[in-house]
Amino acid sequence: MDSIKFRRFCSMLTGLSGTIINRSQLGRSLDVNESTIKNYLDIAHGTLIWRNIPSFDRSKIKSIIKMPKGIFRDSGLNNYLQSLTSFEKLNNSPLVGQNFESFIIEEVIRGVQASNATRWDYSYFRTKSGSEVDLILSGEFGTLPIEIKYGTDTRRKQLTGLQKFINDNKLPYGIVVNNSDDISLISENIIQIPSTFI
Repeated sequence: MDSIKFRRFCSMLTGLSGTIINRSQLGRSLDVNESTIKNYLDIAHGTLIWRNIPSFDRSKIKSIIKMPKGIFRDSGLNNYLQSLTSFEKLNNSPLVGQNFESFIIEEVIRGVQASNATRWDYSYFRTKSGSEVDLILSGEFGTLPIEIKYGTDTRRKQLTGLQKFINDNKLPYGIVVNNSDDISLISENIIQIPSTFI
């Protein structure tokens, strides 16, 4: 393995946290093939700096995007490597939304792991038309879609992808995690939970 290219790859991951990974595009940036990028992602995942998140595979929708999404698992290290060393810099960063999403996804997954739940998995959902759900937990407890928004006030029109996923899969409810102050109902089947409760 080319250690210099792998270090560059790890540095590039800081700006890709919370996004769908286009392996061929990343390979062109590093002048390596797509297979090498897949190996690099597997190594990063195996060494716990990166978490690969697969696409939701139970959907009957043909236009679903099947490329993996990923997050940089240590949000503090991720922010440091992006030189976001103060709350002001973090808040003004164009990556603040995806960094917040990565942080919440990792906290939710760790929380479920700490509960000793068995036979469960996680994924994300996105169609080619842009309808998406940031995190989906599936297991013996059913399917729970979670949308993550950095703002303090999430409106129903911002959650059309989540609402459609709930309806299409006949789910009882979904969750939006944001920076609001209170737990409340945004619609009859979407619950708002502040990030401080995660």
